[in-house]
Amino acid sequence: TKITHVDVKAIDGSRTQSTFEAFTNSLIAQIGASLGIPSEVLMNRFQSSYSAARGALLQAAAMFRTRRIWFARDFCQPVYEAWLTEAIVRGRVQAPGFFSDPVKRAAWCNSEWFGPVMGVLDPVKEAQSAQLRILFGLSTREKEAAEMTGTSWDENIERLAIENSRLSVHKLPTYPPINGN
Repeated sequence: TKITHVDVKAIDGSRTQSTFEAFTNSLIAQIGASLGIPSEVLMNRFQSSYSAARGALLQAAAMFRTRRIWFARDFCQPVYEAWLTEAIVRGRVQAPGFFSDPVKRAAWCNSEWFGPVMGVLDPVKEAQSAQLRILFGLSTREKEAAEMTGTSWDENIERLAIENSRLSVHKLPTYPPINGN
């Protein structure tokens, strides 16, 4: 057997590694690219302009939305339909036409799946964008409430009616002016 002799050398702790940060950032960018997540979002570090930060967030949100759609379609919806079918068979849920009419079955099984909301950088711009999407028929109030704030539009309307009623009792404006207008 041959014995190999290796000299062990101590590392100089005072020596700076000027390439470490660049190496780490490059590695993070590659990991982010493989996951479909911009490195700014992956590291939660936005050092560029507003437009660049918003672009990174929107790119990540699109990837998250795609994966959420896959998960909802391939897991949540089949589980929901299995649960609903069993609940109807056991008599816990009354759903006329569920087993006899495919159109009614599709209506009973119709659902939308929303996950956590994406953060916004400029709430005013986001609200104006939502308003325009609703105005031009590209979205609904229900979808915008779910996607922007994670709330139910129906519950929001009911709560607003209660709040507006209480405000009018006290002779307070229901919609106070914004920015002094």
